Amino acid sequence: MCYRLFIPFFSIVFSLVWSQRILARGLSVEDVLNLADQKSPDIELIRQTYEAGRYQARAYLAQALPRVDFSYRFAKNDIVLSPTQGGGTSGIDRLKIDDYSWSVNLGAPLYTFGRVGALYTMYRSGTDQVERQKLVDRDQVLRAILKAYVDALGSVRRVAVQKKAVERSRQNYSFVKLEYEGGATKRIDFLTSQARLQETEADYLKAEADRNGAIDLLKVLLGLDAKDQLELDVNQGRDSKFFQLREDRQVKNSGSLELARLTNEFSTANYKYRSAAYYPSIDAFASVSGQASTITDGLPEGATVEDEGFSESFDKGNRSVFYGLEFKWNLFAGGADLAEQKIAASQRMQAKIEYEKKLREEQILKQNAKIYLSTAQRIYEASLKSLEASKLALETANSEFKNGALSLTELYQEEEKFRSIEGESIQAFGALILATADYRINNGWEIQ
Repeated sequence: MCYRLFIPFFSIVFSLVWSQRILARGLSVEDVLNLADQKSPDIELIRQTYEAGRYQARAYLAQALPRVDFSYRFAKNDIVLSPTQGGGTSGIDRLKIDDYSWSVNLGAPLYTFGRVGALYTMYRSGTDQVERQKLVDRDQVLRAILKAYVDALGSVRRVAVQKKAVERSRQNYSFVKLEYEGGATKRIDFLTSQARLQETEADYLKAEADRNGAIDLLKVLLGLDAKDQLELDVNQGRDSKFFQLREDRQVKNSGSLELARLTNEFSTANYKYRSAAYYPSIDAFASVSGQASTITDGLPEGATVEDEGFSESFDKGNRSVFYGLEFKWNLFAGGADLAEQKIAASQRMQAKIEYEKKLREEQILKQNAKIYLSTAQRIYEASLKSLEASKLALETANSEFKNGALSLTELYQEEEKFRSIEGESIQAFGALILATADYRINNGWEIQ
């Protein structure tokens, strides 16, 4: 008994410790997906909705299974008899009687013109439909969380970029100020460097505000408290399992196409079930019941029920068994059957159109997802190379400016290029994350 209590307790403790370690070391793409699966209120809502839908699908199966019910009844009777009802020789005027009765009833459909088969199909496809809907909804939530993560990660990186820009502006301002005070440069260069410093400091404050807002939104989606410290892994690359996509992995139907197929299957079975309502059905039934009545008070001492004119079965009870077939035909229901059939026919047609539409879209979506992913990979690789070249160019520009070979305006132009390329690199990594997630979704793989 102790180990049964220990295992859930250990799982909870491990989960909390694991979460705190992730929050402390910085969230990578895989970390944010794991944390979302564990803490996101939207993911938990999907799980609860799935549980309700699973039992709802089971209700279709219940209609096709045999039915067994048991009933038991007990009653106490206090009967006052008139002189003409007393019977016997003892002049009984009052009796107290206990009544017992019970029954077991069994019913099973034998022939239903396709109702049972349709119900089995509705149960099977309904259960699969709920499971697939859970996965589709889960992927959509994780996709939204990844988008928030990409925005937050980009804002954190932009803060680091702006911080470096402020440091460079302060160094340039200090250098130009010394040059100006020594008469080696013009006043316009001094004022320009001063304005540049103020501009970069303002950009840094704005970047911090954007970062705080993006982090707060990510906390909400992950189900974290406002007081939780959330660090992001700004140094991660493409080496995590999330980005490792095997070319030989089996490509499946996307979740949305599979869901449309199951919905079409379910609606077709539902239409058959509603149409069968116009036809009769044959059910088998059996019932066993028993009843007994016992006089507990009112008989003279030593007397029996037979002495007082009651039958022996009155005291010992009786039992009956009956079975047979039941033929049922709903000849008129005020148009309810027709209305349900028409609704089912419309739902079947809608599901068929949606499924055929998804079939046509599937190949296009798969092809586009592959193209987008390949493009995102190439852009990201190119942005890394461009960033390295721009970083080297900026270092060279700083050196040449201090040696007098480059003007202040030319230095600032080189800084703007570097900042722009850094921003493009940040966007390229975020686009790669989302393109990878979309590729997984459209190939029938889960994001996580």
